[in-house]
Amino acid sequence: MTHAPKLFPTPVLPIRLVALGRDQRGAVAIYAALLMTLVLALGVLSIDVGRMVILTTQIQNAADSAALAGATQLDGSSGSRARATSIATTAATRTSAITSTATAFSIASTTFYSSINPNVEATGDDNATYIHVVMNQAQLDIFMRPVLDLLVNTGAADNIVINAAAVAKYAPIVCNMPPLMVCDPTETLGASADLFDSANAGKQMIIKEPPGGGGLAPGNFGLLCTPAGDCGAAAVGNALAAVTPDGCTGTQVTTAPGSMTNQVKNGINSRFDTAAGTNNPARNVINFPRDSAISPSSTNILGAGDWDASTYWSEHHSSASLPGSLSGASRYQTYLYELGETYARNGMQTLYPAPATLPAGFSLVTGSTAVPTCSSYAGSLPVGKGKGGGSCDTSDPAYDGAPQSAAVNDPRRRVIEAVILNCTAQNVQGHGSYDTNGRFVQFFITETVPDPPDSAIFGELIGGVSETTSSKFHANVALTQ
Repeated sequence: MTHAPKLFPTPVLPIRLVALGRDQRGAVAIYAALLMTLVLALGVLSIDVGRMVILTTQIQNAADSAALAGATQLDGSSGSRARATSIATTAATRTSAITSTATAFSIASTTFYSSINPNVEATGDDNATYIHVVMNQAQLDIFMRPVLDLLVNTGAADNIVINAAAVAKYAPIVCNMPPLMVCDPTETLGASADLFDSANAGKQMIIKEPPGGGGLAPGNFGLLCTPAGDCGAAAVGNALAAVTPDGCTGTQVTTAPGSMTNQVKNGINSRFDTAAGTNNPARNVINFPRDSAISPSSTNILGAGDWDASTYWSEHHSSASLPGSLSGASRYQTYLYELGETYARNGMQTLYPAPATLPAGFSLVTGSTAVPTCSSYAGSLPVGKGKGGGSCDTSDPAYDGAPQSAAVNDPRRRVIEAVILNCTAQNVQGHGSYDTNGRFVQFFITETVPDPPDSAIFGELIGGVSETTSSKFHANVALTQ
């Protein structure tokens, strides 16, 4: 049988061409070239990522350092925000070799808040508690860009911009302080009553009002619960009496409502040796005169510092004239002088113990006179007291400064710390927890607490509590964001 011929015969390829199509020896080189390009790209990319991580860490560290440094200045005193900005600017300045131009980091802005979440911008130095630092952007050149353009022609950016910011809070603590608070007098008396203003050092203040007084805040008479959280009268009274009260007071305090008159009277008067107990008194328990325009019944809780030093000295030191180094001195400075202590003085501002390097305007004063006693009193005394025909009542601090019990050696036994609260702004009333804004002040207790209805605590303002003025103070700061 004969087959018809095919109209389209199957082509027959040359053997060499077929072999060439099956030859894969060149594919290895192509894959190797592509793989090497990819490895090179990944290597360059890893360098860029590493540089980016390092630069991000560097600028964030600069922001953190700036915020923490600035927060240390937010003590509520005048000019604190300006000081915080200045020291934050210095702390942020550092140079990175990774940036495109190798320039120093710098701060774009600083903002101050009284509270955060929600953020409430501070209205003044007194309520600036938080500092928000925003850094100027840092720029990083990308090594990978030419490789990316070669591979995929992406038109990749030449550089990466890195941002950084930080928020820090001023969060100091004061340890071993009595549970006392005062409402910020600037809320009712204006800026001139700023307790951090050095011009107010030496002025007398009613630290705790008596029952029936005007009331620092509704239901409050200047008392706090103890750091351990005990708000009972006995615990508060014991803390007021203690030579070294337990615990530390930080950014939050809890108010203890009520006057607790007897406990407060006994607690404070233990420092004067006129209350029963085992707490040792001060070495000098003499009462000092009051400022002319201050009394428990007065609405003016802050005096003018106009006590009569010359008359006091004449009456308690055998008619002697006031020493020249005590001219215009505060009661606290006079008290230290009577103890024979050395301190630094600038007007009514006092630094005790005196620092090795005195701030501008301060000079050293060394006391040389003994504690006043009944035998050195030269004034007119009630019947039964004083020199001459009467007998001297050595237990009365109005006339005799020498304690009958073993005294505490530390002259600061009559120095107390108190928290300043913005009672109006924070709506302080009754029992509640409130932010201290890290503000503490020191007072010198000028006299014993009398019986009701005049049982107030009178103190002479020494000034704000800081690392310079008290070893009890610890200037903690913390990052919050």
